[in-house]
Amino acid sequence: MDKEKHKENKGGNKGGNTIKPTNDLAFKKTFSSSGNEDILAGLIEDFLDFRPKSITIIKPYNIKELRLILQKVEEGASDEEQAQLIETISDVKADLVTSGFTAEKQIRQHSRFDARSLYYPCLDFCDRYNFYQNKYQDLRPIYSLNILDESCFRHPAAVKCFELYDPYLGIPMDNEYFRIVYLELRKEGVRNEHQRFWQKFFRGEELGEGAPDYIRKAKNVIDLANFGKEEREMLSALEKYQADQESLLLGAEEKGLAQGLAQGKLEVAQNLKAAGVEKALILECVGISEEEYDAL
Repeated sequence: MDKEKHKENKGGNKGGNTIKPTNDLAFKKTFSSSGNEDILAGLIEDFLDFRPKSITIIKPYNIKELRLILQKVEEGASDEEQAQLIETISDVKADLVTSGFTAEKQIRQHSRFDARSLYYPCLDFCDRYNFYQNKYQDLRPIYSLNILDESCFRHPAAVKCFELYDPYLGIPMDNEYFRIVYLELRKEGVRNEHQRFWQKFFRGEELGEGAPDYIRKAKNVIDLANFGKEEREMLSALEKYQADQESLLLGAEEKGLAQGLAQGKLEVAQNLKAAGVEKALILECVGISEEEYDAL
């Protein structure tokens, strides 16, 4: 990597030549680029236990289109619109002919992520209704993989797979319509050696010996030397957006905590006042002002 490229690296590459695989742009480039179908096929086989015979990537990686999305964000879209636009940057979807596949990653835990991770596969499932004018016969299985950088489940295993299942009889439905897999990067307990290599890849760790060629290819995709100037500018812009969002969210959480503490003090003071505790003692012990006390 030449010095000029090194100077332009202001985000996504913390002291090395590779970009974090969980960066929105890097994730999209790795799994949605034309020519990287073998990487996606390997990911599907390693976590969903079948090898897709054919893969057609929906909305392939296109830096020009991603730039337009980011411009819309920067032009002052609403918070909800911004979130939806940013999600499309890292969105990975594929048509497997007889089924559909989605892959998504979450760096920060969102409230009700479990419901959200079901919502979009369900939408994809329903969108196929009457696709060929055959009503329910046109519905097909949907497979989903979620890569999480936060602990979202109580169970300590890193990989969890859910499908429609009868817990009393111990059997799945005859026809498989959903299979949703979660990989939690902060936990151990994968199911096979290839999953362990994928976990290392997404953590940004060295793969070591024995990693399959398609995971090594994925590692090469996110080498900074393989990113052009426009891509590196996008990396910096996306990281700035994400850092701003984190700051706003943290500020909102801190504000909410402060408001909750203040409200709690007033409730305690009100209860003490109702119990006949002297005003001076309440002011001293609870720590509210006379104006707050008088307003109770």
